[in-house]
Amino acid sequence: MPIYRVQELLQVTKELHKKFSWQEAKKLHEKIKELQGKRIDDAMYWAAIWMKIAGFYETIKQFEEAKAIYVKILQKEENNIAALNNVAALSAQLGQNENAKHYLELLLSLQPDSHYALNNYGNICLAEGKPGMALTFFEKALLHHSDFSIALLNKSSALRALHRTEEAILQYTITIENVKKGVTTLGIVENDGFILAKAIIGKALCLICEARFSEFAICRVECLPLIADMLAGILPPIVDPFESMLLQLPNMLHFAVSKFYGNYYQQQVIAHPSNVSNLVPLLHNNKTKIAYFSADFSAHPVGFLLQDLFALHDKTHFEIYIFSLKSHSDAINAKIKANVDYYFECEHLNDKELADFIKGFSIDLLIDLGGHTSLARPRVLCYKPAKKQAHWLGYSATTGLDVIDYYITHKAHVPPSMQHLFTEKIMYLPRSYIAYKAFAIPKVTRKECNLPEDKFIFCCFNLSYRIDEAVFACWLEILKQVPNSILWLQTYSSSRDERLQTLAVQAKIDASRLHFAPKEALSLRYKHQVADLWLDTFTLTAGTASMLCIQAGLPMVTLAGDTPQSRMSAAYWDSINVSELVVYNKEDYIKKSVDLALSEAQLQRVRNKLLTNRETSVMSSPKDFMKDLEGVYKDIIAS
Repeated sequence: MPIYRVQELLQVTKELHKKFSWQEAKKLHEKIKELQGKRIDDAMYWAAIWMKIAGFYETIKQFEEAKAIYVKILQKEENNIAALNNVAALSAQLGQNENAKHYLELLLSLQPDSHYALNNYGNICLAEGKPGMALTFFEKALLHHSDFSIALLNKSSALRALHRTEEAILQYTITIENVKKGVTTLGIVENDGFILAKAIIGKALCLICEARFSEFAICRVECLPLIADMLAGILPPIVDPFESMLLQLPNMLHFAVSKFYGNYYQQQVIAHPSNVSNLVPLLHNNKTKIAYFSADFSAHPVGFLLQDLFALHDKTHFEIYIFSLKSHSDAINAKIKANVDYYFECEHLNDKELADFIKGFSIDLLIDLGGHTSLARPRVLCYKPAKKQAHWLGYSATTGLDVIDYYITHKAHVPPSMQHLFTEKIMYLPRSYIAYKAFAIPKVTRKECNLPEDKFIFCCFNLSYRIDEAVFACWLEILKQVPNSILWLQTYSSSRDERLQTLAVQAKIDASRLHFAPKEALSLRYKHQVADLWLDTFTLTAGTASMLCIQAGLPMVTLAGDTPQSRMSAAYWDSINVSELVVYNKEDYIKKSVDLALSEAQLQRVRNKLLTNRETSVMSSPKDFMKDLEGVYKDIIAS
């Protein structure tokens, strides 16, 4: 007996004809009509017809309908490999990772050497922030088919996520060479344009981390036409807004990438809309409901900055919700949980489920803290789960999402002249960008940090991808002009650290003047307190590190550039009115750093001003800051 009746298939093709593509529906319709009145017992043939219909639904982005057909096929043919593969891929695309893994596990039980299934399982692990597990699956896929280009690309991405960047560069290079040579897997033509573009961009992002500056400059040039093709719709998404910051794209190009992703996420949401049309409060009271949305309520810079603020909300007027995108169990997370009204672990919900869940609480204002950073989920926000939505703190540029109504910041970060670089309306905090609760920091000595007692110590513990050729050249010039000084950086990899020392030697600076500290959170020991001056990076300036310097009484020279992401530090120093540490070009950056290093009196005046102002500014008064923040919230809700 056939799996499905001819009449049922005819009805589906009529619906497709009515809703979408007449030509595609007609082909299916005529093919099926030929079978009317015939006795056909070939179940596989009928399943193949339904597979074709499901594929058509995928083409027109009706993913839920396509998935339902694959599930229906599997109810009749549970071992249908193609249906298992396709329903797993669709489930992953819909954010239903547990379902996707279930179907892939069934497939792998039937075909343990399925390189496609192994690769797809690895992709899910990578999306879930488990690069080590993902790498295992990509390597298994490549064991079966060593030229499987998409698995080579994904292996490179997993290595990059694990900070094994030299290995990642090698794998990206192999991927690029294979695609250019036309190497395919078992004669199957893959999406070579997409794979090549992703590999080139991934390689560029690794090169900057490894301080391979000349190679990065060449690779970056190769990236630009690929990004243009993405924006023109020739290529699918290949570089997200955060990555485009690291590639140092011009302002308007970065803005275009952000808008592109905003539209891309919105289209995905339109393809499978929310089931909840009305906001029906699950909890009834007269309080204003404020929700915070992030994966970082933990020992992460965002969690660190916010840990003492939640307790200060006016609970007589506000009800505070947290929707956490990742489970945590550290001390900061425990403090946050104890000081909000409702805390929900949402990691297990897909985007649509989470949006529907949030909608049920009738949230007045949702504050996104993630933007396009790791584990952020902007698609959820595209469902507009709250009445008003705003971004604050976690991401230093526009989200590009039309559904985000406001961007909360400080004028030193986003001056009025830069508001055109945001899709959101800018809402300014009146006095300070953030505030912290004063406490005694632990004492650390130079000896404990293996540092000389008699040298002037410049330091910077910004992440490796923030240190580019321009800023490192300035640092070398500063070292030349301040002979009795050293530069103290955070280690990244032995290869990168040695490369920086080689560049120093080429500039006639002794390699021993570069010192490298082990990786650890600055807030653990406040080790930077033993330095004399922090030298900030350019493309992406310090954020939380600026506040940690203020807490430690350590001055920082920062260059406020022509992009929002290059002005984050300026917002912190302006908040305590120590604007003399903010400069606007490289020449002044070098001069200010050298002058402070060579004049103990000048440095002490700046340090004294820092210590005095931090005690009298709103930055050190969380209660006053919270009044400002809640005032902004009220204005947004009333708008």
